[in-house]
Amino acid sequence: MSVHIAYETPKDVQEQVYEMVKTLGKDGGGALKKGANEVTKAAERGTAQMVVMAENVNPGELLAHIPMICKEKKFHSST
Repeated sequence: MSVHIAYETPKDVQEQVYEMVKTLGKDGGGALKKGANEVTKAAERGTAQMVVMAENVNPGELLAHIPMICKEKKFHSST
């Protein structure tokens, strides 16, 4: 398990989150941020509402700081 993963995400939840992200990507009007840099900026600015991270990032240290920022800003991060 990678450094940024707090718990194993159930398969049905993974599928629901995937569908939500896919829909936002098409219809979100630019609301979706992609990549560690954009997500970090949005989280630090407080404009992010939810962060979804892949479980298979290698090396996992690339995303290790994001859950800490989310906790500090008091919003949800999901791996």
